Order: sequence, then structure tokens, then C-alpha cells
Amino acid sequence: MFTYLYMLMFASLINRVIVISEFGFA
Repeated sequence: MFTYLYMLMFASLINRVIVISEFGFA
């Protein structure tokens, strides 16, 4: 149960980093 929550948080963190890198270095 907690593993799913951690995976969801981890995916959200990676997605945020990708978006920031795309708009930050564009």
C-alpha cells in the first residue's frame, strides 16, 4: 500500500523535474 504511494510521489517528482528542465533551459 505504501509502496504505491511512494511510487506515485517519485513519479510526480520526476515529472516536475522534467517540466522545470524543459521550461528552464528552453
